[in-house]
Order: sequence, then C-alpha cells, then structure tokens
Amino acid sequence: MAPSYKSSEYIDDSDSELSAEEREYEPPKNFQKVTPESKEFSSNLKGKEVWLIKTPKGFPLTDLKKLPISFSGKSAESFKVNNLSYQVTEDLGASASDTNNKHTIFSSKKRSFRPLGEKISRFYSIHEVVDIPEIQLDKVVVPRQNVPKIKKLRMRHFPTGYGADDYQFDKEEEEEEEEESENDDVEAGKVLKKAKVEEKEEKEAKHKKDKKEKKDKKDKKDKKDKKDKKDKKKSKKEKA
Repeated sequence: MAPSYKSSEYIDDSDSELSAEEREYEPPKNFQKVTPESKEFSSNLKGKEVWLIKTPKGFPLTDLKKLPISFSGKSAESFKVNNLSYQVTEDLGASASDTNNKHTIFSSKKRSFRPLGEKISRFYSIHEVVDIPEIQLDKVVVPRQNVPKIKKLRMRHFPTGYGADDYQFDKEEEEEEEEESENDDVEAGKVLKKAKVEEKEEKEAKHKKDKKEKKDKKDKKDKKDKKDKKDKKKSKKEKA
C-alpha cells in the first residue's frame, strides 16, 4: 500500500506560478481609444513641420478657427473661444531629442497605424488667461497697528551662529540694563550674605544644643553613679 501524505509529495515553486500569470493591460488615466477611421494623418510631410500643441483639459478644439502664434519671441495676443480667453506660448526649454523619445507620429493606412520617421520640431502650450480686476488697495488694505514695544527686554538666546555682537542695541537701554544688572548683582550679594549668616547661626545653635544635651547626659550619669555608690556603702554597713 502506497504511503499517504498530508501534503503534496512535490513542492511547486510559488514564484514560477506568479510569473506565469498574465496581467491584464490597464490604460492610463483619461485614455481615449482611437480607431484608424476616426483620425487621418497624412503620410506626406515633405516641406512641412510637425508641432506638438498641449491644451487644457476639455479645451474645445472643434471651435478653434485660428491660432495666433508669435515667432518674434514676444508673447502672442490672446484669443477667445466660447467666451474664454486663451494664449499660446512656445516651450523653448523643451529638448526635441528628449521629447521625441516620448512621442511617435503615426499615419493611418489600411485600417492600421504605422509610425513615421518625422520628428516634432516645435512645442506649444495653450493656457487660459484670467483677467484680474483692478484692486483699490487704499480701501482693501487695513493699516497695520504696530505692536507696543516693551522696554527693558533683554535678548538672552541667539540663533545658531549669532551672538550679542551681531545685533545693535539702544545705548540708553544698554545703560539701563547694565545698571539693572549691577543692582541685581548687589541684591544677589545681599541675599547670599544673609543666607550664609543664617546658615552660620543655625550651625552654632545646633552645636550649642548638642553640647547641652551631652552635658545633661553626663550630669545625669554622674548623679546615678554617686547614688549607686552611696547605696552600696549603706548596704555594707547594715550587713556589718
């Protein structure tokens, strides 16, 4: 009889099972499927340039009749589409070699798309222009009220890398601070002297108390010894 196993006799590699699983392709966000019949791009681009124009999300391309572009380097005039103002700017910082690695031009042919060898030569961006109304600053801005300055403040903690020499202080305030610091030192000296005197008096009082207690104990012991001797002599006489 064949031996029974609680688990499988053979161990499969879990990594190989995961690698064999097929992952379904997920298109990126805002992906729009395009069929060969929906867009036609001419494969004859001789003597022509290919421009890449980026538009805002939801831009109405079908309502765009013309596109004002400035070749002088200055900003082009704004144009309106559906009562909204837009402006075209050329992205001069974009590198054609780097950007062409991300984009490929396809041509529709026989119900399929085929890549062309043409490269993108210019890059433009369309952005919305918002008219900011004129602001009357005199009516909008409220005058700032200065915080009342407190005198005799002393800066004790400085930022890292800075010290008292890096700041300018008022001479009158410095003199007042020096005078106050001297007074504080005098007061501190008085307090320290008083504390030392009190400590000395406390030690002397304790010493006198200990001395008196020792003397009282000694006197008490001496009296007891005298009494014991007297009692012994008395008892000897009575026996005799």
